[in-house]
Amino acid sequence: MSQFSHLCEGDKITLLKSGCPKIINLLSVLNFNFEGKFWTVPFDNENAVQLSLDLLLERDLFPTEIHYKFMQNIQQECNSDLIMLDLL
Repeated sequence: MSQFSHLCEGDKITLLKSGCPKIINLLSVLNFNFEGKFWTVPFDNENAVQLSLDLLLERDLFPTEIHYKFMQNIQQECNSDLIMLDLL
């Protein structure tokens, strides 16, 4: 991380903007229930909401089918490689 601190502010922002969606995509696998096909989105320690994959498919909010296939592939990798799951 020391190299990051030597970058100019504009480069730091660019790296963060390009990296955040990728990290969110990977983390979405951890909050997804593959049996029920929903995400659990926590608000705080006591409250959460379940966001159904079907709801997103109905509304065509983003490339949901592609993301679901991606999550299935990542889930298979995580199930076979516990180190990968620890890294997430």
